[in-house]
Amino acid sequence: MEKALHGHETSLQLAKRLLEENAPMAIASIVHLATYESDPRIRLSASKYIADATLGAPGKEPAMPEGGNAWDKVFDVTLVEATNTKSEPKKW
Repeated sequence: MEKALHGHETSLQLAKRLLEENAPMAIASIVHLATYESDPRIRLSASKYIADATLGAPGKEPAMPEGGNAWDKVFDVTLVEATNTKSEPKKW
């Protein structure tokens, strides 16, 4: 179906576009696992993935954003999410 709608794309371009379009949902799923999964091994694994993706893998230089340190990005995201969570009622 995708190929019919986007016939001008190569298979590689199609795959890359689909990955880019679905990346936010995949990241949201990993964050959900890190936060709410009942199995502590899965929570730890998801948390490690998030830390590595944000700060860099252990033993490597942390990914430093321009003009700041690696923790600034983590704190900014956390504060925004906490603010949004507090102001929005939970939907069950």
